Amino acid sequence: MSNEERGSQLFSEAIRSLEDGDNARAEQLLIGALNNLDKKHHLAILSLKSLVTISSNKSDFDAAIDWSLKLLESQTGALGHTHADVSRTVMNIATMCETLGKPEIANQVKELHQYASAAERAQKARQVKNIRTTAKSAQTEEEPTEDQFDEKAATLPEYLARQSQNWRGSLTQMNGLTVSIIFLVALGLVCGSLVALKFCYSDEHNRNFSQPRPRMDGTTGPLRYTSADNRVEAQFVLPTKVEIDIDTKKRTFPYNCYGYDITEIGDLMIRSPLEKEYWLMRNPDGLVDEAGRAYLHERLADRQLLSHILNVADMAERFYKKNKRYPDNVREIGDFSYDNPYTLRRDNPLIQIVTVPGHRSPQAFLTGLSKGELWPGEATLYPGCINIAHVSHRTNMSVPETLVIHGCNGWSRFFTQSTGQPYYLVFERGARIEPHSPKLTFLNDISRVCVLDISPAFANLALLLIKARFVLLFGLLFIASYAVAGLFSTDATKKVAFWFGTVYLVIALACAYLAWFY
Repeated sequence: MSNEERGSQLFSEAIRSLEDGDNARAEQLLIGALNNLDKKHHLAILSLKSLVTISSNKSDFDAAIDWSLKLLESQTGALGHTHADVSRTVMNIATMCETLGKPEIANQVKELHQYASAAERAQKARQVKNIRTTAKSAQTEEEPTEDQFDEKAATLPEYLARQSQNWRGSLTQMNGLTVSIIFLVALGLVCGSLVALKFCYSDEHNRNFSQPRPRMDGTTGPLRYTSADNRVEAQFVLPTKVEIDIDTKKRTFPYNCYGYDITEIGDLMIRSPLEKEYWLMRNPDGLVDEAGRAYLHERLADRQLLSHILNVADMAERFYKKNKRYPDNVREIGDFSYDNPYTLRRDNPLIQIVTVPGHRSPQAFLTGLSKGELWPGEATLYPGCINIAHVSHRTNMSVPETLVIHGCNGWSRFFTQSTGQPYYLVFERGARIEPHSPKLTFLNDISRVCVLDISPAFANLALLLIKARFVLLFGLLFIASYAVAGLFSTDATKKVAFWFGTVYLVIALACAYLAWFY
């Protein structure tokens, strides 16, 4: 017969003795049942409840308290601290202790139940045993519990789980001030790491941009980028300064260049979110901003192609002054073949005749070109092409003529001007028509210029993450705070974590507004 079977038999005999009114024999049988049953067994819990009742009936309240503490230990191990039976046992013990003039034991039991959690089950079970020993005022031999943990024999997941339990148990005993200090220290570590990265930051990229280089005119000077229409020019004159000449008005800004160096994160993160940054992305053609404005390197092939376009326009204008019409074929104005810097072949500008039907003005036609549209029948675009449209439109009085010239860069896309629109030249009756160019005001409120020196394939994504860097930082802190509130369930930890999380969320929303709407 196993111990469990023996214990069950003794429990049944004890119940019969209670029914017969033999409480003394029932008490002995119940104790024997406890010695044979596991303390988490439901019959062991029932036996302890019966022993509490028997001791109370014969006014042996010290024994009743002792059996009640054993009952609390068994219920805690079997049912958990949040079970209703455990709560009732706790209150019964507290009532008996207060009645017998033992308030210290009552307070210990109440506090034990109030701050207990499922993660502390083993630790609190040992505390129950210590309280029982104090109440009995007798030294007993310590019994081994099933919660004994052998670190040497434990696997790595078991060891990590135990350490997590220990950390939770330690944190649940802390008050709100202590938890707040821990959160502030964690925030300080994050900020300190960013400051440390800033101290490690070097301006290597900046020095590369400001290093003097030979220019097309034979002189040596700072690196210079210019828009296709020559309205905006940027020169990186110092490792920390860039001069931007916009509509002949020169302004100087601080600038920083960022690439793949992790220390540059520190420089980015310690900047004020109130700064208004003007971001430029570096690509093989030059620099491009978020609005599509392109600034071309003065020594790249793009500048050479633009000079060919201007030469063709100049000769076409001379041809009109002499013949009172625009050419229908490029050979009429001379040999303008050129070495295409992108296809590495000999190329020629292509002139096409486009007639505007009826008596309509060509303004709608020109408006479409300003939006990047092609004219009817225009040849396929390819890198380095120069396309010319000889546009005629009949009116009641005359047949005025218009000439449109534009070209493509190495990506088969139109050059862009300082307004972000496609760059093209328009001539009417031998005179160049200057397009409506609004005043350039995009540099009025900026605090500094930032250059993103990353490959074009990832530049847009990297720029999006950089602009949202403060949102991401405080968003992650917000998520971490709420994760701590869910991981550690004490009231103090929850309140502090929710408070910090709310502050981080408000800051993240404010940074989002500053990044996209300020």
